[in-house]
Amino acid sequence: MKSTKATNKIVSLLLVMAMLTSGFCIPQPSVHAETEETTTVTNTKPQAEKITQKTENATVYGDGTGKKRAEIYAQDIRFKDEKGKLTDYDTSLKDITERESETGENLATYDYQTTTTDKMTYFPQKITTKTPILSEYDQYAVKINPKETVQTGTLKKEGKEAMQIAYETKKNGVDYQYESTTDGLKESIILDKKTDQNTFEFNITLKNCSLVSQEDLKKESKKENKSWQTKEGESVFLYDIKEDRLIGTLPAAFMIDAEGNYSEACNYNITLVNKNNDEKQYHMVLKVSKQYLGDADRAYPVTIDPTVTWNTSDVRKFSSAYVCSTAPNSNYTDENTNILCVGKRDTAKDLCRAYLKFEGVESLLAGMYVEKANLELNFHQSDAGMKMYVRQVTSGWGAPKITYSNQPKRAETLAEITASANMGKTTVPLDEELLDSRARDEGRMCGYEITTSKDDSDTSSGKSAWIYNSVSVNGTKIPKLTIEYYDKEDYTDCPRITYKVYDEGKHWSVEGNDGGFAGDNEGEDAMAARAFQASVSANGYSIPSTGIKYRAYSDEAGWSAWKTNGAAAGDTSKTYNMKAVEMQWNTTSAENAYYDLYYRVYVPGRGWLGWAKNAQTAGDYTKGNYISAMEAVIVPKIRYLYQYTIPNSNAPHLGYGGGSGNLFFSSSQGNDYIMAFKTEYKDENFGKKHMLKNSIKFLDGVYNTDMTNTWIVGDTSNGITKLSSQFCDVSTRSRYNIEYMGSVSAKNVEEGWKKNGQWLGDTLGDAVLNNIAVRIVPKEYQKGEKACYSNGFEVAEDGYSFTNSLQDLGIKKTHRLPKEKLVQLYGETTGKYLYEKICPQEWGGYCFGLAMSNQLLYQKKYDYSYFTTKLDQNSKRVFGLEAPAGKKSSKLLDLIEYTHASWFFPWSEGKTEITTKEGLNQLVSKIQTKKQNYIMIIHKEVIENGETEVVEHATIPLSIKQIEQNKYEIQLYNVNYPGRVETAMVNTYSKTFEYEDYTSAYLIDVTEAIELFGNRYDEIMKKIQNPSYQINNASYMKDANVILAENVAASQITNEEGKCIEDLEDVSKVDNFDNPSNLMYYVPEGTYHVAASDQKDASITFVNYDTSVSYDNLKDGEISAIFKKDDSIQSDMKLDNKTDTVKVSTYDKHENETKKICSGKQIKVMSEDNHANIKVVK
Repeated sequence: MKSTKATNKIVSLLLVMAMLTSGFCIPQPSVHAETEETTTVTNTKPQAEKITQKTENATVYGDGTGKKRAEIYAQDIRFKDEKGKLTDYDTSLKDITERESETGENLATYDYQTTTTDKMTYFPQKITTKTPILSEYDQYAVKINPKETVQTGTLKKEGKEAMQIAYETKKNGVDYQYESTTDGLKESIILDKKTDQNTFEFNITLKNCSLVSQEDLKKESKKENKSWQTKEGESVFLYDIKEDRLIGTLPAAFMIDAEGNYSEACNYNITLVNKNNDEKQYHMVLKVSKQYLGDADRAYPVTIDPTVTWNTSDVRKFSSAYVCSTAPNSNYTDENTNILCVGKRDTAKDLCRAYLKFEGVESLLAGMYVEKANLELNFHQSDAGMKMYVRQVTSGWGAPKITYSNQPKRAETLAEITASANMGKTTVPLDEELLDSRARDEGRMCGYEITTSKDDSDTSSGKSAWIYNSVSVNGTKIPKLTIEYYDKEDYTDCPRITYKVYDEGKHWSVEGNDGGFAGDNEGEDAMAARAFQASVSANGYSIPSTGIKYRAYSDEAGWSAWKTNGAAAGDTSKTYNMKAVEMQWNTTSAENAYYDLYYRVYVPGRGWLGWAKNAQTAGDYTKGNYISAMEAVIVPKIRYLYQYTIPNSNAPHLGYGGGSGNLFFSSSQGNDYIMAFKTEYKDENFGKKHMLKNSIKFLDGVYNTDMTNTWIVGDTSNGITKLSSQFCDVSTRSRYNIEYMGSVSAKNVEEGWKKNGQWLGDTLGDAVLNNIAVRIVPKEYQKGEKACYSNGFEVAEDGYSFTNSLQDLGIKKTHRLPKEKLVQLYGETTGKYLYEKICPQEWGGYCFGLAMSNQLLYQKKYDYSYFTTKLDQNSKRVFGLEAPAGKKSSKLLDLIEYTHASWFFPWSEGKTEITTKEGLNQLVSKIQTKKQNYIMIIHKEVIENGETEVVEHATIPLSIKQIEQNKYEIQLYNVNYPGRVETAMVNTYSKTFEYEDYTSAYLIDVTEAIELFGNRYDEIMKKIQNPSYQINNASYMKDANVILAENVAASQITNEEGKCIEDLEDVSKVDNFDNPSNLMYYVPEGTYHVAASDQKDASITFVNYDTSVSYDNLKDGEISAIFKKDDSIQSDMKLDNKTDTVKVSTYDKHENETKKICSGKQIKVMSEDNHANIKVVK
């Protein structure tokens, strides 16, 4: 919403006081479904709670620490007496103390009255026409008595207080029960067993008012009807025709049985019998459905509920209603029913949702820090095991108009309820983090929906629940909202940042600070921001004395100059909308040793984007989009230390994380477990004033707790199984989250990030933790949530956040590309020989897999969400994904390995070698036209053991610009350096390429690869999603013929006509990253010759989908092979030296294998599916 926060504390207090005195309602929140071992800590010793403010329907308490607790009720719990003093309602019954009522009625024959109220009800010992039940408000009165004879009333007590009075009739099984409420009189007709009676007659006498129909109420001029009948579900109204004033309501009657089956098949027949001065006498017949009462499945007792409600105020402090899918245009509000339906009503197709709204909550909490919230509900009936969800309503609605067809907007789920059978009063905890987020951003809080699915996607329900909405017996059945909160402006002991935005209306916004918003965050029509300013205050902490610098981007002007300490970035004199911002410390480095500078922006249509920090870009470059609001906060850096054991050593080892700001997983891959832990702030000044409370559970079941900078220590046989951490003061709790995660490597399981006192380890089965990570982040932080939407590949958004290293990928140095993945992609024969002949015996890096998977995600061929685990579940960018160390899910590693294995696909000839001026010009031109659609393979030569070898590495070119004539600068992403943009240089005149010690490069077109191999990448995705799925490699490998050669030059491989293989059409060469001397070619059917010479022990393999033949240890000689149409391979070997021996082997897709050591002048091999023949020819 638009920023309307008070600019000083006096205005803030006046706002709260005004809200309180005008009345508002808040229900108590319920407890979370899963109970966690948590401890609330504060930095001020709390005192006994005292009431600091009262209104008719709310109470605010304080405990002397600054914490406020507001209890807001669905109805008034107090009234103003004759002297204007607020007095609590007490609707229990007491003996009569007066001789005459307020309206002049003689009370001599009455026995009981409401204890304390402004709407008094009097009850006789026995109901007759002369002693009806009497209810009064102001100068108005209602007398009501059943026409049939009833017996003496019996008081029903709750505890020591009499709350209800029940009257038996002479007819067995029909009783009348009455109770006084805060707003009138509730009557219940109780049918204990099946009966033929379906009509119930009443005498009603009104003083100073009349009964009018729903139709008459719609008319401008109200009149008295002598006789009328209501429709089902229609109410009757008490109206003062002389004063033109609505006095009260007789809500539509309804029935509900012992199992919660509900019906509104009831109607009233009303006849005006007599008028005498200010009194009117009516005869009312309540008729209910015989079919409902006589149903064979009806569960007795059945309750029929007619009620009298006095209308005491024009101000609605609480609204409630339910809607039903089978009556999409009908309305069920607190004016015509006193219970709300959720789920099934009459049948499973009658899907119902309930709505509750406590007025004033949005104003009360605007800009506050919400620490706890509970919603208290009282269930009239509920089915065991029923799941219900409490969702935040975010658009306005009114009880008289809400229907299933026009439900308001709903957003996040605040709570989950699992019902027990007839569970009665229930306290439902609401998600305080989500409520605090709305309070901080001054977001819409228009009540709550109670529904049967998290996203309202359900269309039916087999279970039902009924919730009281307005019946009040000393406030025990009405909804109540309880919220604990603080005024954040009272807690400012931290480094501070303030900021404003300048909008299209030519106004500077109200100032935001420390994570609060500035600008307009009110939906898709929010006003565009055109400039912003910011400044920081050290407040005694170690932030740079030079402050911060920042800049703004617009399409028209590009990036503004860097501004500092309150100057405006952007342009307040133009109509250029801001699309992106950057902020950093005003030092030589964007980073600071002690604090991170976080910021995020609001984009209409997208909402709040993810948090950027320390010079990263936050914004949206999409055409037509713009920034309308922003938030920023200075976050302290934390360092965590631990002691852990390693195999075969009982001596504890010391490790740490978080010190450099980018270390997360804390311990080595081969450790046994962590046995000691502590945290410390990087800024010692911050650590002196703000404590973290760390709690640990050890393997022996003992819990230990201590503060920041203190070790919590077990021993070498007693490791840590659970961890909890939380801030000890409001200044930190209201601005930051302390988050922590852990894993058990031995079980290959991990838990997602826990925070703010939650226990880590609940799902790990009391296993000792092998890894721990800790971080401090802003409120609402989700790692991996996009901070910037760009039309291009952004390293900080689309690149991985971990390096191409063993530990970061969670694998050992002896790791190699798994054989099963190669077999899945290429079939049994080709996959086997790729594994044995081409792929290295140990780790060689997955640079192509990292680069290619980055591009597949960036090009939206794959979706991020498929590869996320608990750690990454909210990620919206590749850079947000954690390395797969210690994870239960291997999907991310599978993605990288499969895409790395796709290197052996038959890529088309389109590689742009940088060996000529023409090649360099092509490379420059391609990057300029399709700059982020390529993978760039870079080369360098290294000398090992006296021999020169070529090493290749995969990168992603981002952009290119000319810096001088013939000189170009390429910005690239190197997967070995997460989060960084690297620079390579190209000179088309000198024909040079320079990047580190790489000297040449070529390009692979990713969009072309997706077009060529889209079906193969689809198969990879299916396999990752479902590990039992078998990739259909036959669909693309069935007709593939492959030649693999080691220690053979390309010029030595020819066709039948003697042409070099690399000069032939329809031949695809696959380069080998780790050993370029290994040649691989996809070839068409035909005859090929491979010559071996120079005593190099050549290895030559011919492979198709069905079979293969391989020659190893070939020194001097020639191999000829024919790939035939029947998928067989016929080959000849001629040796120059008759005494040479060659290892010949065949293999087929059924894993049949033949091996033979051959010597002689000539060898013929016939290899086909299920058959191989090796013949030595003399």
